[in-house]
Amino acid sequence: MSFNLRIITLLGVLALAGTAQSEQPRHITFACQEPTDAPSFEILTVLYQYIFSRQGYTFEMISTPYKRAVHKVITGSLDGACGISRELYDSINSPEIILSNSAFGRITISAFYTKDRPTIFSLEDLNNPSLRVGATAWSTSNLLLAKDNITFIPIASVDQAARMLIADRFDYVVSSQFVISRVLAEINTQKRIINSTSLYEVNMYPLLHARHMNILQEFDQTLSRILNCIGSPISANTMELWRKAMLDQRVNKHCPT
Repeated sequence: MSFNLRIITLLGVLALAGTAQSEQPRHITFACQEPTDAPSFEILTVLYQYIFSRQGYTFEMISTPYKRAVHKVITGSLDGACGISRELYDSINSPEIILSNSAFGRITISAFYTKDRPTIFSLEDLNNPSLRVGATAWSTSNLLLAKDNITFIPIASVDQAARMLIADRFDYVVSSQFVISRVLAEINTQKRIINSTSLYEVNMYPLLHARHMNILQEFDQTLSRILNCIGSPISANTMELWRKAMLDQRVNKHCPT
């Protein structure tokens, strides 16, 4: 075989290898603090699968504690996290993560307590060092309490905080009403747990690693279109609406392009 023919053959092999590599499905992995059997986890999985599939990506989501999830996105071992508040995103202040411009969810933060505790109407009512107040570490609740100089104990998970409240190891737990209500229902306690009126409301946004900046605009456009189609972000009040759109009808049927 002549030198020129060998070069042509080699270039052909490299071209075929490059084509095969480019045709391999690109994959995105998100983390979410919700358990895999939670309705919100299933809804968000279907939502993100649809959005990324339009850009040529396969998608999966795993259940991981919140702090670990964000850390893995920052280090690049995960592509994104299912949701984070802008307040928490700003407090992290890392160039390795980017925030979507479209809020997919809205969360109400409340105080939870047993019926023998004084009623809570505002965060100021918790500003008493003698109170045992719990909040999930690395959460918007954590930020709110710290900002108002309210003494609290950071807890690793909402599940742990809820169990400590039931066991009377906390007087109050400040958390997302959406999440802790699910946890309390799963625990199925006989104790009557009361939640305050809304202490704060926060929007939730998808979080991505900065290497995905080139797909963010199209991601936002698709998510925004779906939000406009359904009419409201995911919340405790709209969960059934989203469940129907994502799980029963599927996105492309409920919100056709």
